[in-house]
Amino acid sequence: MDYWIQTETAASKRFEMRREEHKDERDEIQKKTFTTGVNMHLKKCDCRVDDLYEDLRNGHSLIMLIQVLSGDQLVSTTHMRQTETDAEIETESEV
Repeated sequence: MDYWIQTETAASKRFEMRREEHKDERDEIQKKTFTTGVNMHLKKCDCRVDDLYEDLRNGHSLIMLIQVLSGDQLVSTTHMRQTETDAEIETESEV
């Protein structure tokens, strides 16, 4: 009986080691797949994200995605454009 427990434990450890070895690769594949899905929806409002983490960070693309998925307008596009312009000016002044 002890032999089976040791064999199972060794197999479990090997599985975990292999899983950790490929973690970055899996994360990158998931990011790419999710980005493709997000862009499929954002195409409806002429928007696009290139880097999922960076492009959703400012909130504008995220709001657009929520609006497309829900069918509700959360923020006026005029307000969003003004906010983007303000953010660009602020970024330029920091440089």
